[in-house]
Amino acid sequence: MIIYPGETSVCEFIVPYGSDYISKTVVSFYQDGKTILSKSDSSIADNEDGGSIITCTLTQSDTLKLKDYYVCSIQINVLSTNGLRYPSEPIEVRIGQQQYRQVMV
Repeated sequence: MIIYPGETSVCEFIVPYGSDYISKTVVSFYQDGKTILSKSDSSIADNEDGGSIITCTLTQSDTLKLKDYYVCSIQINVLSTNGLRYPSEPIEVRIGQQQYRQVMV
C-alpha cells in the first residue's frame, strides 16, 4: 500500500474478530515516533472467514499531514464489547511523493 499526500485514500484491514464483538476501532498513523493521525470513524463489516474488515477513509487534509517519502506505521486498536483492547502489530507503509496535477479549466 502506498498513501499519497493530498489524495483521498481508503485503507482496509482484516481482523480476526466478528463485528458483533467489536465496540470501537481506532486506526493510528505514526511517523518519526509521533502520532500524526488517529481515526475512530472506520466502518466495520463481517467477512466470510468469521472476522471483520475495517475500512478507514483518509481525507485529503488527513493525507496532507503525512510526510512525503517517509515510512508510516499504522496500528489498529480494537476495543471489544467486553472492554478488552487488542492492538495490532505495527504495519509499515510508504508515503509517496505528493502528486501535482495540472487541471485544465
